[in-house]
Amino acid sequence: MLISYLVFLVGIDKTNDQTLCQFIAIFLHYSLLCVFFNFLSQGLALYKYIFNMSGQPRMEILLSVTYMTPLLIVGVTALVNKAEGYGTSNYCWLSVNKGFIWSFLGPVILILLVNSAVLSVIIKTIQSTRAMSDKTHAERAQSAARTIMVLTPLFGLTWTFGLLSLLTDFLAIQYLFVMFNTFQVSHVWYMSLDSIRKLFFIKKMLLMILV
Repeated sequence: MLISYLVFLVGIDKTNDQTLCQFIAIFLHYSLLCVFFNFLSQGLALYKYIFNMSGQPRMEILLSVTYMTPLLIVGVTALVNKAEGYGTSNYCWLSVNKGFIWSFLGPVILILLVNSAVLSVIIKTIQSTRAMSDKTHAERAQSAARTIMVLTPLFGLTWTFGLLSLLTDFLAIQYLFVMFNTFQVSHVWYMSLDSIRKLFFIKKMLLMILV
């Protein structure tokens, strides 16, 4: 994610060199899709962990979802338009002509919807546990709020504000996107460590939510 941000900041406007601009656009398309499919992998992995569905998710499957699926999407997009949909006169990004931008927006919106559904199921499941049965309504609401605060950046749902900022000029939404995404960078950095620390983090997170 950090590399994607750096390339975006440094290279998004390098339109004077068409070949370089196309390369930057393709790299950004792939790397940002990897970020979002990583969010999807984490959402599905946590769902499987919470519901004890036949052990831990297989790492090779998660890696395939995270890196191979974006590669397939980018490859098909590049072949369909012979890379002409990458890079415009203003930015080194996907062209909005002929709907090429939807090769990014489509998967992103779908992932956000799936992870939103997963988050809703997790909240409902936690609220129905024995640990919650003796708590007051206020304590349950506080637990749900903690769940949302912890899992929203993990599932990439802060990017919902990013999509909304594209559709509106409402300044508050743009500020919220920047604020939440800053928190998300540090969160994803922590979660990008080894799998043992990931598992420890998930257990600690669930205990924190249930307390």
